[in-house]
Amino acid sequence: GLVGSEMCIRDRFTTFLIVTSGSIKVNQRISIGTDRLLFFGREGETFRLEGESACSVFIASAEPIYDASETLSEKEEHSTSLQTTF
Repeated sequence: GLVGSEMCIRDRFTTFLIVTSGSIKVNQRISIGTDRLLFFGREGETFRLEGESACSVFIASAEPIYDASETLSEKEEHSTSLQTTF
């Protein structure tokens, strides 16, 4: 049978996965094979991954540094704070 895992994406986070070997099924609907990339929406959601065969998956999820909804002055302030932080 399929081995699965349930994961939760935080609201506004950018999240993607890459299947590095084998194949998976997402939410029992979408099949993804080796070397395929899948981006998730930024609304926040829970999804289920199931291995259709022996597989390896890389998942990345992070809060974006830049948000298109910010005004120009907010972007400049954010950019300045990042420059001083690094």
